[in-house]
Amino acid sequence: MGTRQRRHLIVAGWLAVVAGGVWFVGLVANALDRIGADDLGFVAALGWALAPLLPLSVVTLGLVMARSPRAVAGWQPLACFVPMATISGIAAVNLWSARAHPAWIGASAAATLLLIGAAFPEDRAELDGVLRGRRIGLVVGGLLGLGAGVSLAWRWLPAVDPLTAALGPVGVWLAVPAAVVAAVAALASRLRLAGFAALVFVAMSIFTAPFAGFRSDRCAPDDTGGSHVRVLAANVLFETRNTDAIVDLVAARQPDIIVLSELPEHVAGDLDDRLPDHPYRLVVPSRLSDGLGIYSRWPLAETVVGPMIGNDRLAATIDTPAGRLRLHGIHITAPISTDNVDLWQADFEHLVGVVATERTPALVIGDFNATHQNVELRRFLAASELVDAAAGCGWRPTWPVGYAVPPTLTLDHAFHSPGLAVTDPVFGELDGSDHRWIEVQVAVD
Repeated sequence: MGTRQRRHLIVAGWLAVVAGGVWFVGLVANALDRIGADDLGFVAALGWALAPLLPLSVVTLGLVMARSPRAVAGWQPLACFVPMATISGIAAVNLWSARAHPAWIGASAAATLLLIGAAFPEDRAELDGVLRGRRIGLVVGGLLGLGAGVSLAWRWLPAVDPLTAALGPVGVWLAVPAAVVAAVAALASRLRLAGFAALVFVAMSIFTAPFAGFRSDRCAPDDTGGSHVRVLAANVLFETRNTDAIVDLVAARQPDIIVLSELPEHVAGDLDDRLPDHPYRLVVPSRLSDGLGIYSRWPLAETVVGPMIGNDRLAATIDTPAGRLRLHGIHITAPISTDNVDLWQADFEHLVGVVATERTPALVIGDFNATHQNVELRRFLAASELVDAAAGCGWRPTWPVGYAVPPTLTLDHAFHSPGLAVTDPVFGELDGSDHRWIEVQVAVD
């Protein structure tokens, strides 16, 4: 290959990268606009994942041409061209949609690295140099093993401070580096490190993916024709002054019942005459983060305002067209200090006793400040015999929103007694809040 031909190939490659990148952004923006990032059906999600395949293929080929012109003349890149682009496209969409479990993201990244290594054998010597020697392998493997062991241990141990409260939930992300280390070590022929990293990946995947798979009976609208009630819960963030965002959300979603947590006094006052379709209310605003409010189309009976040990709760019995419902609006204390951890655990214990006395089918919805990786939440569900409305609907983190990183923890939940049929969990973002809202469809069996 001559110098001029090589130069032309490099220029053509970078032009392909730019063209594919612009095309990719346009496709994703179009998909978001058409189907809505917060209401993906199974077919739509699959289509969204595959839509960027062609532009990512262009980007991949462009990078091959620009960075490794000699390889274009060989057969290796072409042999892995389509699978590389497919895996890369799905991995990218998974990262941006904040819907795929970290285990799936890690698996996509690892598969991409393995395919690249297979396509370009000459690069394996460089990888081998990176991981040469026992010391690096021991350090990398030791850090992975220590992180996984501590995280898994605190999946079964109660928290004693904010750090241990976060170890289980945050440890889910160890699946990503474990998969990448396994792939790189395999390419560098460091089989012991590769096997150990793969073991860590499998362990984190097994114990941190309770919602893998798709259940159409719970994760799609019930079209049987019966009466249903839509309940929406949102943590509005007590520092917000954006009442318009709440009103716009209600207008867009048209829920029958609304539960607002972290409801500040000024927002509660603004909402007094701006939710005319929800005239029945139980509102206890606050200047701090413990404000709560229930807004309903139908009368609220047997109302209760708290108490819990830390934050308050609101409860009411509502006769709806879909049957009688006992609604609990919840905001569990956030475990952000040692004292708050004690209050957080006490809130769960107290709530178990409250739910156990209910005779009416109950929906307990709101911000629990806990994930299924916290033993406190799992014990609460086991003792109360409540069911998670989002079980089988994929991993859908709800916090934090509005930061440089995507949502990574599922803190907002809708739990219900077996006497309720709760389906179609939908999650979305509220302008001005650091949480995603959750909406479910309810009917009494």
